[in-house]
Amino acid sequence: MVKLSCVHQKNEDEPGSPSLQEPRSPFSASKSKVAARGTHVMKIKSKVELRKNFEEDQFRKANLKMLNLPPHVGILPLYEVLEDDAHYFVVMEKANGGSLLSSLVEECPDGVMPELVVKRLMREILSAIAHLHQQGILHKDIKADNLVVEVNDEPTSPGGKIRTVKLIDFDLSDPDWVPDSPGTHGHNWAGTKQNSAPETFQGTFSQQSDLYSAGTILYLLMTGRWPHNDDLFGDIEEFDEDLSEISQRMLRVNITWNDSCWKHHPSCQDFCKWLLDFDPEKRPASAVVAARHEWFG
Repeated sequence: MVKLSCVHQKNEDEPGSPSLQEPRSPFSASKSKVAARGTHVMKIKSKVELRKNFEEDQFRKANLKMLNLPPHVGILPLYEVLEDDAHYFVVMEKANGGSLLSSLVEECPDGVMPELVVKRLMREILSAIAHLHQQGILHKDIKADNLVVEVNDEPTSPGGKIRTVKLIDFDLSDPDWVPDSPGTHGHNWAGTKQNSAPETFQGTFSQQSDLYSAGTILYLLMTGRWPHNDDLFGDIEEFDEDLSEISQRMLRVNITWNDSCWKHHPSCQDFCKWLLDFDPEKRPASAVVAARHEWFG
């Protein structure tokens, strides 16, 4: 088993440090892609699958950069990345609050999410995105499933707890992006269709496409659904290698803004429309700029 390089590693003899150098027999790559063990989670990636899609070089670069990423409260750090002849083993801390959506169900048991909670979540998400972008990384797959929550005791908090959203899963990220550059152009789309910006289906990714993805999360939190129906995207495979038609479909089908939540929170609606503008040049110039919107007060 070989370990990818990291500038700083925890001392394995340090009291309280997890022992992750033990044999990994409980984890079966053939049966599970993700396995939890104590306070950590291991994700297992097949080298065969990565090579088949010509993604191995990008995957290695992305994980090496994440191992050496300056810490940020909104990003769940990688503990280590190991590899053998057939697989990569990505080890990260396990967020004790679970997924974002499950945490919200616990935090808001009556099903009503106060606007202040939504503001807090979006502010934290934008802060994490800003940090990634400043370090030269595009996430390219920001979605609710890639957001987890860390819960810590806080006596001064109304509920005695403080919840912090953390961004995870950097498998598809671009580690070679130049901060504040116009974007990267390629032939391959990557991400999750419901959270992807229109231009990404034409192979263009930028900080504005990451911000569009953040906008889909805000739209979901406010309305309970995605900006576009699944029918609009159809079956990705039916487009062969040309996904540009999806972008044109998104241009022809307007996002609905007539829900009552927007009428009660017009400033939030204005902010969400900004993030979800079809034209990337009309979206916020950066996550830092987005966080200055008047909705945040």
